[in-house]
Amino acid sequence: MPDVTCYRYRIPLANALPGPDGPITHREGVLVEVPHPSGATCWGEAAPLPGFSPEPLQDVISRARAWAHDGGPSRLSASDAARYPDDTPGSLRFALDHIALQWAAYTEEISLRAHMGIDRVMHAGNALWRTPSDRDMRQALMELQAEGVSTVKVKVGRDAVDDDLDRLDALFASLPQGMNVRLDANQAWSVEQAQTVCEALQHRRALEYLEEPLVPEADLRAFVEATAVPIALDETVREQGGEAVADWPVAALVVKPAWMGIRRVQELADQTGDTPVVVTSAYESGVGWRGTLAVGAQVTPAERAIGMGTYRALSEEITHPPIPNVQGKLLLTAPGTLDDWQVRRERLQVV
Repeated sequence: MPDVTCYRYRIPLANALPGPDGPITHREGVLVEVPHPSGATCWGEAAPLPGFSPEPLQDVISRARAWAHDGGPSRLSASDAARYPDDTPGSLRFALDHIALQWAAYTEEISLRAHMGIDRVMHAGNALWRTPSDRDMRQALMELQAEGVSTVKVKVGRDAVDDDLDRLDALFASLPQGMNVRLDANQAWSVEQAQTVCEALQHRRALEYLEEPLVPEADLRAFVEATAVPIALDETVREQGGEAVADWPVAALVVKPAWMGIRRVQELADQTGDTPVVVTSAYESGVGWRGTLAVGAQVTPAERAIGMGTYRALSEEITHPPIPNVQGKLLLTAPGTLDDWQVRRERLQVV
């Protein structure tokens, strides 16, 4: 049975994230290392985020050790399906699924990209948008478009509705032709507030979708069926499961593999028919970022941007080569993007 080593990492964030017990100033997680008989190394990342993931990091570490002790690595094969208990936390499923995919590719002596059947050379990425304070908004948007960014994602619901609408009016007025907007309310609004926003936005052709507009206790399905604005689901998918929402008339299902696992994302994409599954990152390190990019390139339609920009919040890199500092055009064939990368063990702590 191959040896398994678990490492912890702790990376400062350039800007703190809101957390349940105060600001989150560092990204913490565990990396699982499994050597392949070929001499290559398979890596997976499990990094629950406080306030968003239910499982504590210490529980993930204990479960990773249990998987190794119970012979999980010995059951890895060319089938690319990691075997683990049904109650395995989502973040650990993500790590083990990524390891299993790498193991299968090494066994077949092909690249991960080839093993997963990713035939495109590039996939578009969206950019997280923050209104610039030091330059013209249209200039900033045109600079993003010049980088290949076709879609910007805007967080809403943190300010008063009128303030959000004023900010969005300015954004749409400055938007270059051919650029789309995604809005994410993170379940912030009452039905009345969401109706006000949707009435103001219903004729905005550049609006791709509004993500999770309603507070959790509201009847989201009824709202989706009543509004003319395209709605996307994110938290609802995690809370209710993909099967429960597979027949909802939504514009997209937005998923974070790092919180649910790669295999579950693949299964969801198979279940949803014409509803696109849009993959987004969750402040992963370079290890998890590559797993997220791989499944995003596999399941998200080529015409839909994937959200891979959260890594820019991490102020240090623990993989080599570094993740490319690009937002719009994610080159899948570049060395070190999906294949041929290493982990900098000197920046990790063995646990």
